[in-house]
Amino acid sequence: MSARENKYIIISGPEGLELPIIIPSMLDHDSVIKSGINVISAGFCFIEPEGTIFDVWCFGKSTTLNVSSRGDEDAKLIQFLLKRSAV
Repeated sequence: MSARENKYIIISGPEGLELPIIIPSMLDHDSVIKSGINVISAGFCFIEPEGTIFDVWCFGKSTTLNVSSRGDEDAKLIQFLLKRSAV
């Protein structure tokens, strides 16, 4: 299975927990964020499953939210949570 480009947003959840939201690339980042939500980063990502492991690449920025990707930091967070959900 090959990786497809998606968009993602990292928000600050309860007690400052960082939570990723993955959305299809056809949607605008701001279409899924309500007013008052603290957005930490946003951009584009490729997610490629390799069994129970996921390769994740994050890059770019959201022009609709005016926030940039944190690159590897965001990729590691998404990868960690995908791995946890696959167990």
